[in-house]
This record gives sequence, structure tokens and C-alpha cells, in this order.
Amino acid sequence: MHSRRFILAQLASAPIDRTTAQAGCLADTKLFALGIKFEVLADQIDRAIEAGLDIGWEILHEFDSVESAILAMPAKTIDGLRVKARVALWALLGDFDSADQSSTDKRMMASIARDILKVT
Repeated sequence: MHSRRFILAQLASAPIDRTTAQAGCLADTKLFALGIKFEVLADQIDRAIEAGLDIGWEILHEFDSVESAILAMPAKTIDGLRVKARVALWALLGDFDSADQSSTDKRMMASIARDILKVT
């Protein structure tokens, strides 16, 4: 299994549908900014854990706020949905297959997230 950082880097470098990005860019601008902030915070948390360091309450509080904002904000484009799918992937430690061992609703959500991340 790959690290979350590796998987997120691969997803971030995936090609973006220019038509969708141009048409919906303004619609999901706040969500894109939150996604970048989430990835920065997630990377800080991952690095601290790998190094055996304390993460710090301020980072955890900010991380929780960003995650809550992403959850509450509706995506208006496929790229906005990708932001949400990346958060889900990070939460599952890069392993959507682990969700396949759970209830129908969780299996379906994992399937949707996998499909969103594959759409180019």
C-alpha cells in the first residue's frame, strides 16, 4: 500500500478537464482553497506522526475546522468533488478497499469517490 502523501501527489498531478475547470472555476474556488489547506495540514500531521512528534492542538483544531468546512460546502464541479474524494482517501489512509468491508452505504460512497478520482 502507498502512503497517503504518495497517493495525494498522484491525484494532484492528474489531468484536469479544462472545460469543466474553466466553467466551474469560480463556483468551487473556496472549496479548492480549502482542499489545498487540507493537504498542507494533512502533510504536517503525517510528517509529525512519522517522526514521532506531537502534532499540537492548534494544528488539530485548524485541521478539524478545514475538514468541517469541506464537508459542509457543496461541490459544484467534478474538480470540487475531487477535493472531497481526496479528503475521504486521506481519512481511509489511502485505502478505499477497506471501505468495501463495511455496509452498503459506505461501499457505495467509496465506489463513487474512486470513480470521481478516475474521471479526467
